[in-house]
Amino acid sequence: MLIAFMLMSNIVYAQNAMPGKNSICWSPFRIADPVNPRIELGFERSHSKNYALNISAGYMTRFFNMNAFSNYIGVRVSVEEKYFVPFGPEFSNRN
Repeated sequence: MLIAFMLMSNIVYAQNAMPGKNSICWSPFRIADPVNPRIELGFERSHSKNYALNISAGYMTRFFNMNAFSNYIGVRVSVEEKYFVPFGPEFSNRN
């Protein structure tokens, strides 16, 4: 299944030409993290064509008890700035 997701990322282009400025993000695969499993929601604000600010918070759980040092319980908060690399027809037509 991991190989299918990796191949889909090379085929599928999910960004719109005119994306919205605000979006709510959900990270469903964070629950499968073997060290810090959590349920995570986030908010993303696009402030230019290639830049966005992401603020997310996750509630850490003991979903997988595989590691003796994974007894983290609590909340994780993160703030990150994202840069989106131009890709697609508009990138290839630039001189």
